[in-house]
Parts: sequence; C-alpha cells; structure tokens
Amino acid sequence: MLACSACEPSRGHHGAPARLGVGFRWLLASSWISNLGDGIALAAGPLLVASQTEDPFLVALAALLQWLPQLLFGLYAGALSDRLDRRLIVVTVDVLRAVVLVAIATSIVTGTVSIAVILVALFLLGTAEVFADNSSQTLLPMLVRRQDLALANSRIQAGLITVNQMAGPPVGAALFAAGMASRSGRPGPCSCSTPSNGSGWERSALACSRPSRRWAACWARWRTGGSPAA
Repeated sequence: MLACSACEPSRGHHGAPARLGVGFRWLLASSWISNLGDGIALAAGPLLVASQTEDPFLVALAALLQWLPQLLFGLYAGALSDRLDRRLIVVTVDVLRAVVLVAIATSIVTGTVSIAVILVALFLLGTAEVFADNSSQTLLPMLVRRQDLALANSRIQAGLITVNQMAGPPVGAALFAAGMASRSGRPGPCSCSTPSNGSGWERSALACSRPSRRWAACWARWRTGGSPAA
C-alpha cells in the first residue's frame, strides 16, 4: 500500500502538524499575528476618525480606504510576488506597517493626530496588507510539500477568517473604547458623574477634549438612565 503523507495522523501541533515543518509554523504564526493587527485596525481606524469629526463621510471614507487597496493593487501584488523575492516583499511591507503604526501612535500620544494623518495611515496599512497576504500565499510551495498544500493553505485561510475578520474587529473596538475611557478621566473636567439637570450632560461633554467628547456624553447619558445612542 502506498503511503499518503496527507493521510498520516498529525503528531502534536494540531494547529500546524509537525510534517509541515518549522518554516511553515513560523509563517503561520506571523500571518496570524499580522491578521490580528489588521482586524484590530478595521474597527479602530474608523472609530478613531469618528472621535475626531462628526462628518459621516469621513468616517465612511476611513473604512473605504482600508478595503480600496485590495481593488487597486490586488493584481499587481500577485504579479510582483511572482517576479520578486517573496520573503523580501513580506519583510518590507511588515516593516512599513510597523513604521506607520508607530507614527500614528506617536501622533495620538502627543495630541497632534489629524484626520488626514489617520486616513493616509489606514490606506498605507491596507496597501501593505494586500502585498503581505499575496506574498505569504505564494511562499507556501517553498515551505511544504505539494501534497500538503491544501492543508497548509487551509491553516493560513483560517487565520484570515477567524482572526482578521471575526476576532480582530471586536478586539479593536474594545481597545479603542478602553483607550478613550482612560483619556476621558474620572474624576476631572471630563468626569462622567451624574449631571445636575437634564441638559447637563451636554455641557459636561463639551467641556471635554474633542476626541473624548462623544464618549463622555454617552457615559453621562447612561448614568442618568438615558439611552447612550440618543
């Protein structure tokens, strides 16, 4: 009877069977971590814009700029991954993502963040994601045997679906809410204590800095028994 490596039972590493090799497990780990970060940005990016402006067009534009690179550069990313060093592409775009994230985090911490900076950063992150995902897929034949390609590809796609699209956005929204709550402060000029009259929550919210204004207003409404979405 012919041995079928794809039919052999996996020994340990149920997420990445041992027969796929150490190289693939490193690729899988980096792919899942990157997808988690991309998923966090999917929710946190538009929320960050919403904290800076009340213009719904700009908030929608933030979400659009995250998905637009797939339409604009998807074919080019695939062509480049066939012609250039795939490892170099992945390393380059991941370094670019790190630089962009450090820049946007620094601007937030220093209070110099602007809507234009956020929108450009989201577009760059989306562009880097396209090139990284395409090149990661084309690395698989270099790391695993032909009969294991289906299994390896399923592991990569599982990270995209479960980590990027399902787990990442809720985590991003939760982290953003926690960050905004910590910036609003308790107590202080942005305190969410119960207002003395029906319109007090508005004055309390306006006393806050612009990024935390909407959060303070929602918190004050909730404390007084109103609807946060009202």
